[in-house]
Amino acid sequence: FLFVFGFMFYTVSVSFFNDISHSSAIITWLADRPHQPLNGMLPQFCHPGGTDVIHPCREYQMPRIHYFVLTDSKAGKLYGTCLTVYEEFTPSSDVPQQEGGKKLYAPRVLCLLSTWPYLSSFRTYLTQLYRLATTTDLMEAPIERYILNICEEIPAPPPGAFEVRVKIMQQQIRFWAPPAQQPIPYVSVSFKSLFECLDIGNIMFTWYTLACERKVLLVSDQLSLLTVCAEILCSLLFPMKWSHLYIPVLPRSLSPMLDAPMPYLCGISRANFPYAVQDIGDETVVVDLDRNVITVGPETPDLPPIPHKRRVKLEHALEAHAGDVFWNARGLTHEQAQAIRRKGSSAATEEMHAN
Repeated sequence: FLFVFGFMFYTVSVSFFNDISHSSAIITWLADRPHQPLNGMLPQFCHPGGTDVIHPCREYQMPRIHYFVLTDSKAGKLYGTCLTVYEEFTPSSDVPQQEGGKKLYAPRVLCLLSTWPYLSSFRTYLTQLYRLATTTDLMEAPIERYILNICEEIPAPPPGAFEVRVKIMQQQIRFWAPPAQQPIPYVSVSFKSLFECLDIGNIMFTWYTLACERKVLLVSDQLSLLTVCAEILCSLLFPMKWSHLYIPVLPRSLSPMLDAPMPYLCGISRANFPYAVQDIGDETVVVDLDRNVITVGPETPDLPPIPHKRRVKLEHALEAHAGDVFWNARGLTHEQAQAIRRKGSSAATEEMHAN
């Protein structure tokens, strides 16, 4: 049983127009799957800001990682892990040169697609592969050979106690499958990420909103946070399962879907949020992952109350096991945070959340 059943690799790059802008196009597609054709929307998820016209940057930008999830008609998920790097390019000769001879940089995306939710492992693999190719002379084969190795030759781990380890540049990458009867859906990301973004009260409200099948929109500056937090929230619904519209990273071109007349769990970057404001329905609950703020739409129906004893029991359990995670991420102890709250200064509390 190989990754051949679930892995595909794409290199998404650009073709240039004469006005120093470009549109995205797939230039390399490895590990072809005849029974699983390429999704035509893939470039838009690799470039969530839009693919019609992408303007190059005049300043170099650091590489970044983000994830996305594609869902088919049978509720099957295809997980994408994207590494975006900015490479220098030279416009065609008929384009006027930039003032001062400044360099231009265009994005190139390396994307791993898999039915396995190994987001953290894929992130590490792509990062180490990029380092191997750009900062060392240790690469003994073309980069395509490394991709085919993980796609075609490395076996998928069997459910249970066994794991598969891959070593690249002294970095051990673990692939592990949970037991078939594990009492909670497996998510290969740390739950700590969600608890660092939202406090216990907001996590409970977001979870209960999803349990009541309402519309929830996650917003963040970091594209990588959107899919991670969405996957964690879906896992927390167990034994229930989210069966409605699910797009953790929503491309700009799909923002009209936020006015859909059905429940959804979507995520959008803060850069794309202004373009989607007009499409957000009045029944949508907007969760700001960066500021720990939840905005409830004016026509959002009231949630039915949780039985008091059960709510208190759940709050106490979460506070006991993960209550300090949110405050520690902001450099505060739980006692310091409680002291600020007791002062009743809304400005101080907002500043604390902003930090």
